[in-house]
Amino acid sequence: MRALLDANVFLSFLLSSDALASATGIILHAAANGRFTLLFSPGVADEVKAKVRERPDLARKIALAEADRLLASIADLALVITPSIDRIPEMGRDRKDDYLIADAVVAGADFLV
Repeated sequence: MRALLDANVFLSFLLSSDALASATGIILHAAANGRFTLLFSPGVADEVKAKVRERPDLARKIALAEADRLLASIADLALVITPSIDRIPEMGRDRKDDYLIADAVVAGADFLV
């Protein structure tokens, strides 16, 4: 089983008061134990960092260095997707998420969370 997680899932993890016991923490633990293959998109990493930098509400609660550490750990744990589509077609209701849908399709994800 292969799963790709959206940027908001990682932001939720970073905002959690008990990250390891959070839903995302449980998902990451399962991936680390080989229960499924975690897919990771460079676009997701870019989105997480952009949101932490650009949204004052997130910037007050999440240090960019903390986000960078998490993203580096995820990249070590996961299968990093190399996007192979130059022009992403319009697919979803939110055009900003089309890259994520394309990455999920290209990587053969069973789930997009």
